[in-house]
Amino acid sequence: MGVKVKVVKLVAVSNNSNCGGFVPGRNFSVPWSSNCITSTPSRNPFLSNSPCQRSFCNDQNGSGNFSLTVSPNVGLVLQGFNLSTIYNTLVSDSEQSVTIGQLGPRAASVWKTKTVVQVLDDILFPELYPTYTIPSVSFSSSSSGIAEIGTSVSQTLSLTGFKNDAGAFTFLSIRKDGSAINNISSPSGVTITNLPDQYGYPDSNSPNYSYVINYTDSITVTEGVTSWDGTGSFAAGLAKKTSKGTNDTRSSASLSTNAPQSAGSLTSSSVSINGIYPYFWGKSPVAPTGSSIASNIAAGTATKVLASASGSIEATFNAVAEYVWFAHPASDTEKTRWYNTPLNQGSLGPGNFILYPEIQAVDSPGGYWTGVDYYIYISGYATNTSGSIQLLNS
Repeated sequence: MGVKVKVVKLVAVSNNSNCGGFVPGRNFSVPWSSNCITSTPSRNPFLSNSPCQRSFCNDQNGSGNFSLTVSPNVGLVLQGFNLSTIYNTLVSDSEQSVTIGQLGPRAASVWKTKTVVQVLDDILFPELYPTYTIPSVSFSSSSSGIAEIGTSVSQTLSLTGFKNDAGAFTFLSIRKDGSAINNISSPSGVTITNLPDQYGYPDSNSPNYSYVINYTDSITVTEGVTSWDGTGSFAAGLAKKTSKGTNDTRSSASLSTNAPQSAGSLTSSSVSINGIYPYFWGKSPVAPTGSSIASNIAAGTATKVLASASGSIEATFNAVAEYVWFAHPASDTEKTRWYNTPLNQGSLGPGNFILYPEIQAVDSPGGYWTGVDYYIYISGYATNTSGSIQLLNS
């Protein structure tokens, strides 16, 4: 290892404790001379003329001295009579080490301050930082999807905030179309399952809590989308322990799994109801008119389909020598083609299976709406059908 040591050998020819001999646990200091140790004979066990007849043999050079030198950059350093290790590499201070396991890159200047044992400890037992479970919110409702315009919906809404590694929730709000319809400050928490320990240390943000706000919103469905969601604000959480048992010193961050949680807010996913007018279809043994079809719809004798008519619409008539018809809101795209099979399809218009539509004011069979304009499509003749018949935009 580049260490040069000149060996001094001590020879004991007597072990008389009365002369200050080698007594276990006893310490003494010895001053050096050119060939021997000078001291009072009765107190110095190494003198050849002492009563104990102990002799001290000089080192190999016969000088009575010894020397210890350390070659440079071999991982050793000598300070006085203390020999220790140091990672005294010749690598440039700014050069970065590679990532080893959980230990990220470090400048060589950092490694040069460490002993060999400290270097190995850092590599084999690096300080691992904890991960954090971010706070979250969940939102639920009793209704969503498509609803017929004019119907009543009693929407039961619930927003729940989960603290996890953040602080307590300080505010919860339920919103409709972006505006608050119910909120609460400093909601009460309910204890839930604590987050698991990490590196043998309990989570500093325990106990864990959930926070809830509920609301029932009764509405009459209007045309278009009505949406609800929730928001929640929370306080900052505490730093957790590293694998070394020290506090995580990383700066707080918002909703990060790799940092203590800073104060912040969350918005839940939304739920919505899309209010639409239904489309209708039917069949008749005699040629119907737009007016007679509107009367059938209002009377509830037509088949209602609560689905969007903005794209294709379809019906399975199973007609037997009957006329067939469709009716959909005039606010949706007018249809131009009909389709049954690849070999049975065509355009709308005079002389074709389905004629051009006419517009007729229609009332809801349930009394939810009145006087809504509908496109009404009627077959040009009575026929037999099998399978579904579709009306297409193009």
